[in-house]
Order: sequence, then C-alpha cells, then structure tokens
Amino acid sequence: MKKLLALMLAASLALSLVACGGGGTADTNTPGGGSGDATPPTVTGQEEAKNDTYKSVECDEVVLHQNAGDLKMKMLGYEIVEYEGKINFYIRLNIANETNQTFETMAHGFGPRGWQLFQDGVEANLVDGAAPPDELVTYPENEPSIKAEGKTDQVVVCWMLNDIDYDAEFEFDYDENTIATFFISEAGEKAASSRSKPDEEKTANADVLTPNFVIDGVYYSETGFPDPSDMGITVERYFEVNPGEKEEALDSNSKIWIFVFASLHSLKEGEGDTALPASVYQSSGPYYELPLYMMIANEDGIAVDGIHLSAYEANELNNKRLSKWWGSAYKSGRDLDDDYVLYEGEEDTIKIAGLFQVKYHDYKKAIEENQELWLRYGDYVTKFDCSNIIKKDDLSSIAQDLRDKELL
Repeated sequence: MKKLLALMLAASLALSLVACGGGGTADTNTPGGGSGDATPPTVTGQEEAKNDTYKSVECDEVVLHQNAGDLKMKMLGYEIVEYEGKINFYIRLNIANETNQTFETMAHGFGPRGWQLFQDGVEANLVDGAAPPDELVTYPENEPSIKAEGKTDQVVVCWMLNDIDYDAEFEFDYDENTIATFFISEAGEKAASSRSKPDEEKTANADVLTPNFVIDGVYYSETGFPDPSDMGITVERYFEVNPGEKEEALDSNSKIWIFVFASLHSLKEGEGDTALPASVYQSSGPYYELPLYMMIANEDGIAVDGIHLSAYEANELNNKRLSKWWGSAYKSGRDLDDDYVLYEGEEDTIKIAGLFQVKYHDYKKAIEENQELWLRYGDYVTKFDCSNIIKKDDLSSIAQDLRDKELL
C-alpha cells in the first residue's frame, strides 16, 4: 500500500526547469481566449536569490484586451516551498496596466475569473494551512494595487496545495487566458529511475486493493459537460456548433472528460466498520471535495494522468448541473456526510462520483493496451480495466446506462 500511495504522490522537492511557453494576445471578454502559438522560450537560469528553490523563466508577454484598455502580463519565475505538510506554489509575474482603471490584484482572487494553475490539464485546488514565513520564500506573495495608464508592478501569486506531481506540465492562467506554460521534472537519476520501473507490490497483486471498494463504471462523455439538454439543444445540434469536440476531430493533445463511479460497501459481520475518508475543505469555493485520485498503470510503470483532489473539478455551478443526473445516488464532497459510518454486517453502501480530465492520447492508449485505471479514495484503493471504459454522447446517456444497470 505504501509503495502505491507513494507513487500517487510526489516524492521529491528537487526540481529542474525544462521549458516555458506562452505569448500572443488574448481577449478576457471571451472565456478561454487563450494565448497564441509561440516558440517555447529558453530557460534563463536561476536568478540571484536567497533560495535555490526559485526558478527564473523567460516567457513571452501576453496582452489581455479589456474594455478599459490592455493588461500586459509576463511570467518571471516560480518557486515551490514545502511547509508543515503543504505545498506552496509561488508564481511571480510582471503586470503592466495600460487600462484607465486601477488593477486590484487581491480583488481578482482565484478561479475561472481570476488566477488559475493547471497541472497536466487539471486545475490545482487550494487548501488551508499555515503560510511559510517570508524568510523561507524568495519572493513572498503580495497583492499590490497597480495604478492606471502604464504603471507596472511585480505580482506574486501563491497556491497552497496538498500535493503536486513533480514531473508534469503546468499552465498558469488569468481570467481563462493562458499566461505561460512550463515544465518541471524530478532531478537526478534516482528520481527518473523510480518512474521507469513497475512497482513490484502493485503488479504482484491485490494486497493493496480494498475488497469492499469497487468501480461501478467509467465513462467518456463526448460532449463533455454540461449536457446539451441544459442548453436546450440536441446532441446533433451541439456537434454542429462544436464540430471540434467530436472524437474524430481530436488530436493527441486534446483533453477529454472521464467520469468515474464507485461504491464503498460495508464489510461482513466480524470484519469491522468502514469509516469514510474526511473530505477536503476548499476555501476558494468554499466547499468540500472528496480526497479522490485517479491514475493509469501499465507494465512499464505508473503514469499519473488525472491526479486531483476533487470529485468534481468544476465549480459549484457546474457541480449542480452535473449532480442533477445522479446526485441522489452518487455524491461529491459537497453533499456527502463524511461522518457517516458503514457498520459491519449492515449491507450498506456509499456511492461517489469523480470527474477527471485526461489527454485523448492517454485515453486511447489505455483502452488499446488494456491498461489498468487505479482509483484511490482516502486509503481505499481499487482498479478497473480500461478496455471497459464506455463512450457516451452526453451526461444523460451516461445516467441512462447507470439506470439500466440498476445503479441509480
């Protein structure tokens, strides 16, 4: 169990910067405006600083067109500091305010209309904890007010996280526009070796598995979410408007949504009670999320493809749209009472749902090579044959399939 869980979490704080991308222009009045294509800039090396954990990068400047004028943003570097069991991920950037209004850094906060950090396409989730003292950080978090009409200032934004993958692609966004994309990787031969070899305890067999924790179904929703019916249109009309989301239009780097439904059952008489893992409080919501992880394993080792701490990566509004299809049966951290106990011999069950974003390439490879999908809920672990992932048009089709199987 310890080996499996260790592989699902980052093991080293030694980082090396590989590349950074970004640039182009973006329009903050259009969700997901993004930045244009740009040649990944070179690494400038580490800045002169009191910490060797700060990594300087050289990225293109991104221009965000606002109604009041332009904001120009350029990522300068990042730093990862572990303190009291939490990961503090700092990003330092330069902001030139060419609007006619003061830019209040603090007012924009975190989330789809503010700062966002993504790891391999999955948004990082904030947690509560004690912030590191300033002497441990090269550039501590700040919240400056940047005056109008050409004033410039350096801003440092920080995410406090439970864990991260130290071998991943990261994307830094503002208002759903990409400011920079950069890569970090574990340093040293030992770290590289640990990811290239299969875990013997995992492949040997099932002493790591939780016998009363099972996956009921795994689905790929071609329309993603929300359901087209939420927009008052059919699936066919949805694809007329969004032809690029049809599976045949996807490329290897496209992102798709995978829905995982699982059940935790009470044990037989004499085998003990089953307590639910504590949900994770997210102050950015605020709401609670399930301590739910997913990964995909094969004979060459373990690739973490959709690791996150949330039953739903979406915000509270989208969660309501999602949970209406199966909320009475499968729950997220927002509506699950984690004080509930499954008493031995009771034949009781708790059902949970997870939403993960993975690359289309990883999804196809997992199916074609019969890879194993591993799901961890707290300390409970189960697995699923990826060849059994079911593709459906939309959420309502997924819900119907669950009803046909008498799971709803």
